[in-house]
Amino acid sequence: MFPDEFDQYEHLDDWEYADREAAGLDGGGCHLSQTQYCENQCCGDCCVGPMGPRGPRGFRGPAGAGLETVLPFVEGTPYRNGTIVFYNGAMYQVARNNPVGIPGMSPDFLLVTAAGPTGPQGPAGATGATGAAGPVGATGATGAAGPVGATGATGPQGPTGPTGPQGPVGATGEAGPQGLAGATGEAGPQGPTGPTGPTGPQGPVGATGAAGPQGPAGATGAAGPQGPTGPAGSQGPAGTTGATGPQGPAGATGTAGPQGPTGPAGSQGPAGTTGATGPQGPTGPAGSQGPAGTTGATGPQGPTGPTGPQGPAGATGTAGPQGPTGPAGATGATGPAGPQGPAGAAGAVGPTGPQGPAGAAGAVGPTGPQGPAGAAGAVGPTGPQGPAGATGAVGPTGPIGPTGPTGPAGPTGTGLDRVEAFVPGKSYPSRKMVFHNGALYQAVKDAPAGTPGTSPDFELVTATGPAGPAGLGLDRVEAFEPGKSYSAGKIVFHNGALYQAVKDTPAGTPGTSPDFELVTAAGPTGPTGPAGPAPKLNLVFTGNGGIQTRKSGENLTISSVMLQEGDAIFCPPGTENFVLKETGFYEVFFKVDCSCDPQGELLSYAGLELICDGQTAMGGYEKTDFINKEETKVLVGQTVIPVMSAPVNVSIKAVSSGSAQYNTIKLIIRKID
Repeated sequence: MFPDEFDQYEHLDDWEYADREAAGLDGGGCHLSQTQYCENQCCGDCCVGPMGPRGPRGFRGPAGAGLETVLPFVEGTPYRNGTIVFYNGAMYQVARNNPVGIPGMSPDFLLVTAAGPTGPQGPAGATGATGAAGPVGATGATGAAGPVGATGATGPQGPTGPTGPQGPVGATGEAGPQGLAGATGEAGPQGPTGPTGPTGPQGPVGATGAAGPQGPAGATGAAGPQGPTGPAGSQGPAGTTGATGPQGPAGATGTAGPQGPTGPAGSQGPAGTTGATGPQGPTGPAGSQGPAGTTGATGPQGPTGPTGPQGPAGATGTAGPQGPTGPAGATGATGPAGPQGPAGAAGAVGPTGPQGPAGAAGAVGPTGPQGPAGAAGAVGPTGPQGPAGATGAVGPTGPIGPTGPTGPAGPTGTGLDRVEAFVPGKSYPSRKMVFHNGALYQAVKDAPAGTPGTSPDFELVTATGPAGPAGLGLDRVEAFEPGKSYSAGKIVFHNGALYQAVKDTPAGTPGTSPDFELVTAAGPTGPTGPAGPAPKLNLVFTGNGGIQTRKSGENLTISSVMLQEGDAIFCPPGTENFVLKETGFYEVFFKVDCSCDPQGELLSYAGLELICDGQTAMGGYEKTDFINKEETKVLVGQTVIPVMSAPVNVSIKAVSSGSAQYNTIKLIIRKID
């Protein structure tokens, strides 16, 4: 807490004695230079002799509370006077029973040790045992997509698997009853065509599965546009009229068409004789719809007639185009020979007929002796090309041939370091590579128009691949335990590295057993960084050995500066103020003897207050009560002053119920950040 120059004083009494010597006071408190002055109001004839030897050191007081009795500060706890608590890196002593407030801000807590500056880094300790893996943190935000890697070489096409057998056709189910025709709904508007996704890689051809059962009929789609009218087929013969079926439900009455104009009436001719009935002429074209007549009364429903016979088949339609020639059928078996007819009478010998067909070849005789070689005959003309034979089965793949010579180096391609993100409206040269929506495109012309993926001016180079399977989360990682049975694929943590079990119930220890596969290894320990520079010391130690009589609201005077380090604190002797010149945190400690003014009345209380730019410093107020005028009380205060905006003027103001005397003032100010 204090600099090394003050370590020789074990407690405040020694420190106070040394300060009195430095201020020219003897052991009894009298000034050596003023023989008629006596500080402690002894006899009026105070004859000061030479200073005697220093008396023996008093007995050491009882042992104070050890650090094992220090308690972490909990706000609202009724601590006893003298209890040591720890708060925000510093230790405080409770100055009264049931203190209120927070250490560092309340006068009910006295600072014992403040958090010192960070020392240089010590040597690295031995590596401790690996702790259990902590919980997995929240998933961070997705980082920006990295540049697309170069497209790897296309692997060889796998062999086509054999075609599976054709499954049997399922039996046709019975037709359900005809439902009532629903009203045709309005055709909905055609939705916009979605963008075509990137073509995935060609998967291997799977075996043909068995035909599934007939699915239920789908809903009737919207009516397509009317196709062109085909040519009229030839009129088939009229079939016999079938029996009238049952009357269906009445359809909605259509809108009546407009009435056609009435033609002019012809003049009545004379009645001719009735001629013979001529053959029926061809049916004329249907006339236009006349006006609708009035609806007659509905007659009773007649009985349902029997279903009429099947009408004759209609005329054969126009022949379709010739289909491909089917495979030749197998040759039919030879029919049995007919019986031998009777021999006819021998007729006259007729003229010699043409040579009959050659008879069947006789049995091959034994091989005769080799005859002499005949002269080579002339080569006959080349016969016509025979039909191509059927393609033979594919033979097994031959061995891989030797590697061919390396071809000449191709032209330098566009490196990925020249790829840039696509910017609409920017003019790109031909073959420029751009990145858009996770894919690479190349401009196929100068100043391409449109957007990659939809414009033909950009050619796809590499598309975004499909998302990979979900990985194994670190929330399922656990520390390795020898002898524990793990399932295949389990991730365990051992000696700073992650391992995965490659089989159920793996044996051994990760790092030495083949039953565990390394996933991530522990990185090497980095080198120890250099020690940082020692913090700069800014400290002022002041004192005042004389008595200062002050009324409430008057400032105390700092008479001497015994030690000053650094320039962050300005404290000239003989002034009422000291100045904190830099922003930061300053620790202030003061100790003052306080008593009643002999010329005044008995004080009910007296104290001191630290004032920073006109305001009371947090924790900078100390006071004591008096019972009689002869009492001398010690005021001790300690606080931390934060300086957010420098400079700050600090003074010590007297607070009392009347006139008080302040003596042996000690003030230490230290910048702690």
